[in-house]
Amino acid sequence: MAADSLHILIANNYTIRGGIPKAVAALANAMTDRGHRVTILNQRPVPRLLFPLYRLWRALRDMSYPPAPVPAPLQGTRPISRDYPLREGIRVLHFQFTDRNLKVQQLRERIRQLDSDVCVCPMADGAHLVWAVTLLGSGVPYVYSERHSPQTIENEFWNRKGRLAAMSGADAIHLLLPSYLDSLPDFLRGRARAIPNAVKLPGRAADPAGAPGARKTLLWLGRLHEPLKQCRMAVDAFALIAQKFPDWDLHIVGDGPDGPLIRAHAKQVAGRHNLEGRIQFLGESGDVPAHFTSAQAYCFSSRTEGMPNALLEGMAAGLPCVAFAGCPGVADIITHGKNGLLAQAMDASSLAGQLERLLADAPLRERLGAAARESMARFSETAVFDAWEGMLREAAAQKGATVMDAFSREPFASMARLSSRARQEWALRDFGQPLCDSLAGRLREAWYIFRWRLQQWL
Repeated sequence: MAADSLHILIANNYTIRGGIPKAVAALANAMTDRGHRVTILNQRPVPRLLFPLYRLWRALRDMSYPPAPVPAPLQGTRPISRDYPLREGIRVLHFQFTDRNLKVQQLRERIRQLDSDVCVCPMADGAHLVWAVTLLGSGVPYVYSERHSPQTIENEFWNRKGRLAAMSGADAIHLLLPSYLDSLPDFLRGRARAIPNAVKLPGRAADPAGAPGARKTLLWLGRLHEPLKQCRMAVDAFALIAQKFPDWDLHIVGDGPDGPLIRAHAKQVAGRHNLEGRIQFLGESGDVPAHFTSAQAYCFSSRTEGMPNALLEGMAAGLPCVAFAGCPGVADIITHGKNGLLAQAMDASSLAGQLERLLADAPLRERLGAAARESMARFSETAVFDAWEGMLREAAAQKGATVMDAFSREPFASMARLSSRARQEWALRDFGQPLCDSLAGRLREAWYIFRWRLQQWL
């Protein structure tokens, strides 16, 4: 390994398929290919046999929370290498994610022993704050990598104060798009870089026109998580125009926590509009590019995104896409009428209007698909990972003198659990009492939760 190579630590809090684990694997593979050593600290998956008990525990715990715009995702059972192949030499170490002080100290000591040059933390919520505190005193530079749009993080996943607090402890800040830099105050701008997701052009492009006389496919591909992805809205939009296009089918590729809900909705819609057999659920796929290249159009119905990988991959395949103009990150990728179509109102009727325009016009599909594929050149792997490597080298230069190391008093770390809980305003907690990991402390916390829930029922 070259003398100027880095030891890069990447934190991954996710054990499900999705954009963040995919980005972790892509960065790890790219940096390994460039001669760097990469270690992934991956949250330990729930053992498959215990997953039903874990789901029950989550359901009971969530009963004590007030309704949230977007439910927190369940932890999964899948190691990252199962879904996203990793290069030989990439080391994956498991940890149990927590904000409890003792666990934070143990994880910090483990990081010290790894002696990495820089740590990248890619996520979209308050876990950033815990990772900033975890790296305190380790000497390892902290790269805050934000994997969603600022407005969603500040208003749904987290809040602005917590977000800026975590950024203030970072040695480098990574955002996905240049427009997202506008969300930062001036004192953080110098640390921030806008680096998009990378996309690779598949060798074979889609055929948007389709073969003469053959059935055509409108594709929906993504995680079946209704609050964010809005698959039911895509089903409703297709139903509004399907009778006009009897040679088109809607194929839904993917799975997720809301799969049963969406399948039941699609069955009702199909029965109501006489669409039996024309809305097909194909489940998860190990060959996503094949679905893009075999379809003739792509419906991307997300309500909010950071920089959607699925949309990039569909466009890279030369597939004409329809998406919502109001979805963060989408308007930075699609220029309406040039390389895709944007529905202005976020409802089924507006989406159906743009889909109808696309399905009715084969030359338009071909023109938009070719322009979409050409526009993906700016997101090439070479350009994206050159920028990443430069940012990581700049951050690694601060090893041993990081922003978090400027905190001279180690007891600050004892606030890790309090910092995480303080933003959960539901807890009727006596903050004068210490938060501890003892059985008595946990029972006291359970009593506060039960008392709060009882007040809601009464």
